[in-house]
Amino acid sequence: MQHGHLRQILVGSGAISRAQIVWPRSFVSATIAATIAFACIQLDQVGAALPLVIGAGFVGLANAGIGPTQAIKGMAWCLLWITLATLAGGLAATLDMAQVLIAVVMALIAGFAGALGKRGALIGVLSLVLYVVFSGAPDTERTAFTSAVLLGLGGLVQLIIGGAFALLSDRRHPRTEPNIEESRSVIDRLQEHGRRDSQFARHAARLAVAVGVATVIAHSTGWPHEYWIPMTVVWMSRPDKNGTSTRVVERTLGTLLGIGVSLLLIDLIGTGPIRLPLYIFIGTLFAIAFVNANYPIAVGGITLIVITLFTIDGEPLSETVPYRLVCTLVAAVITIAASFLWPYRPKTPNSVT
Repeated sequence: MQHGHLRQILVGSGAISRAQIVWPRSFVSATIAATIAFACIQLDQVGAALPLVIGAGFVGLANAGIGPTQAIKGMAWCLLWITLATLAGGLAATLDMAQVLIAVVMALIAGFAGALGKRGALIGVLSLVLYVVFSGAPDTERTAFTSAVLLGLGGLVQLIIGGAFALLSDRRHPRTEPNIEESRSVIDRLQEHGRRDSQFARHAARLAVAVGVATVIAHSTGWPHEYWIPMTVVWMSRPDKNGTSTRVVERTLGTLLGIGVSLLLIDLIGTGPIRLPLYIFIGTLFAIAFVNANYPIAVGGITLIVITLFTIDGEPLSETVPYRLVCTLVAAVITIAASFLWPYRPKTPNSVT
């Protein structure tokens, strides 16, 4: 990565696109996630908090920055695919190294999902993230179904309440213009990008290699939460080299921000049945509100959510943070290295076909 490009990324990471901030819907989504966390603590069902809150949060991400009809469709499709990905990951958790082959196939599919448009790319990333998370956690067949049901339930609550609010929300809320690419039929878009020289075909191949390597390394380390390495690779990977390097820097900065905020809140302010759901609310609010406005802030919110969920589940912060940092750095190296494989070069009018 060139020094000038790095400086440009760092400057850009501090820029906030105010028009892209979505406070009203984010507030509703964050309230839902926090209420779910509060209910799990009060009912002494802390083990259910992670899939329920993640389901609500991920479906909430599909509700950000688009019109109400598009939002409801996007949330519904997101709910379907992340639930299936969670189930697939849980079932694959006992397959040992066979997970690598499955992860490669899943990465190929998720990477090519970008051909369907921005919403398809988002759902592909979220689904692949949940697959590697639940395949990296040692679940039995029963807990695989339980995790999928709980995650789907959290997402369904978000879909019903968040979708209703989207329909009734203030008309002054900024919305993106209709995406011409996404208005075309699915078959047309897949056919157009199905060629070997397609940007998304190449991205899918690179992502598959990166996720496969990350999964092998994760299995060989024996670290807690080994899935953090391939999961972070998925978050960082983009269809182009510059986009990938930008996302690597932004993801790293966001992770550091989230860890800093988590240390401040959990270590200094403390935990409790009211405070922990409040931290979930803060993390979800900023993750969804800033996902299109400032990615590092959104990542900081996601990191706060994850660390808080582990705290709810009884895992000390001192055991979570060091591995999270190391896994982020390992994933960054893998992602940058993979971005040099089969690079996409846009055709120019003078290029020879």
